[in-house]
Amino acid sequence: KQESYPDGSQVTLTAKPAADFIFDKWLYLSAANPLKLDMVKSWTVTPLFRKKNEILTNGDFSQGLNRWGNLYLYSAQNKGTATVSDGIYTMKVTASGTAGWHIVDQQLSIPFVQNSTYKVTFDAWADNPNAMDVFMSKNYGDYGNYYSTVKNITQTRQSYSWTFTMNYPTDLNCRFGFGFGKFSGKVYLDNVSIVRVV
Repeated sequence: KQESYPDGSQVTLTAKPAADFIFDKWLYLSAANPLKLDMVKSWTVTPLFRKKNEILTNGDFSQGLNRWGNLYLYSAQNKGTATVSDGIYTMKVTASGTAGWHIVDQQLSIPFVQNSTYKVTFDAWADNPNAMDVFMSKNYGDYGNYYSTVKNITQTRQSYSWTFTMNYPTDLNCRFGFGFGKFSGKVYLDNVSIVRVV
């Protein structure tokens, strides 16, 4: 480390993950590790890590809405807007539905392997408490659920965690998402993760 680097000098950066994590890439730059940079300007360089056996992408929202923002609105009367600020996902519901799945955000192309067990975790809180659907389902055909649950979300940030086993044939094109349809106002998410345990 130096206070400053002469123009044209080359710097080598190495990302070192903590236990149970692996290096993913440098935000907006490259997946090379170590990374060589020619000093021609001031840089802010951010390494991105993910949990070992993590099957979601951008669950910490460090890359904004990348892989999220795949909204499903049941009808023209249902309205919700997804944004990310300071690494916190916010769904602003301005026209609720009567069921959680009437307003959904989801990540697509998630692989679930038959007989494998997965640990799901996320943090959530809401301006106006209500019940939120959480589901893993097909991304084709009848779009049926492989697994779904309902979590009661309060105004206080809480962590939710559970495991489930894929009791169906392997499907490499699944959806994982949250149903916000019963909420009004803002709902917040952070630290969303699905780790293959076995």
